[in-house]
Amino acid sequence: MSHIPSTWYINANGAEVCEDFSTTEHNCIAHIHGDGEKRTANARLIAAAPKLLKACQAALVDLKRWEYYSSLWDEQDTKTMNRLENAIAAAEGNDA
Repeated sequence: MSHIPSTWYINANGAEVCEDFSTTEHNCIAHIHGDGEKRTANARLIAAAPKLLKACQAALVDLKRWEYYSSLWDEQDTKTMNRLENAIAAAEGNDA
């Protein structure tokens, strides 16, 4: 199953992450608990999740290209590629 493919927004009080504010029907993705700055920080992170996933996927494609063509590939590059693959798998529900 895939995530909701729209841009996610934080509502005015920072307590909900929703997929669309252009209609009167708000489709909330998450209700954020807590107070103040921590709640806002958590909401920002959740709202950024689709963009972060896309960035990780693009970085992984580039890193695999680098692995194939570069004689400078090293162990740190392999670790970075593994972290990206694991993060993507977790986001897609394939980390079992």
